[in-house]
Amino acid sequence: MKTRFLSSLLIIGLCACTTDEVTYDDTITSGWTAMSDQNFEAAFDHFSDAIDMDPDQAAGYAGLAWSLMYLDFLDQAAGTFIDGSTKTNPTADLYAGWAFTLSAKKSYSNSNTEITQALTLDANWSLFGQSQLGLSVTDLHVCKAENHFLLGEFSQSLSEVKILNPSFAMTSVTTDSDKANLAKEIQRLKGLSKAVHRR
Repeated sequence: MKTRFLSSLLIIGLCACTTDEVTYDDTITSGWTAMSDQNFEAAFDHFSDAIDMDPDQAAGYAGLAWSLMYLDFLDQAAGTFIDGSTKTNPTADLYAGWAFTLSAKKSYSNSNTEITQALTLDANWSLFGQSQLGLSVTDLHVCKAENHFLLGEFSQSLSEVKILNPSFAMTSVTTDSDKANLAKEIQRLKGLSKAVHRR
């Protein structure tokens, strides 16, 4: 009787301890879910946990940097994107976030470099799906158009605008009036996007 009672306690104890282990991928998914729900502090915690679990994978750094960017810690976000780019398997998500961060920091040329890298890795990039934060390749082109404009590279800016609006009635940017019309179109396109650089 006593032996049976002790055996039952042991079985109960073992059952209580055999909970499903949270994996690295689970933690990354939880981070992006929190991010999509605009719970940036929770996302920060999940991605920090992911980095602790596997500091050699880029995914945790990418998510953590996006969290920092939305929390307006732009310098820390930029540094974390840099760290992530040196890790295993950096994706377009990392370079897209890095580009938005650099644009917000007024590092427009470097932002364009990272946009190019993001589009090279995924020409149809998107993030957050249909959520309030939903972003896509369109937002990258809007960001690049604005970056070029602010750098005084008006022809390149026009080329990006034409990708998004081929019917835009301008073939070159030579006068102040042309520049004003181009700037107006960029602002219109920004108004249609959800990109973080609109904040």
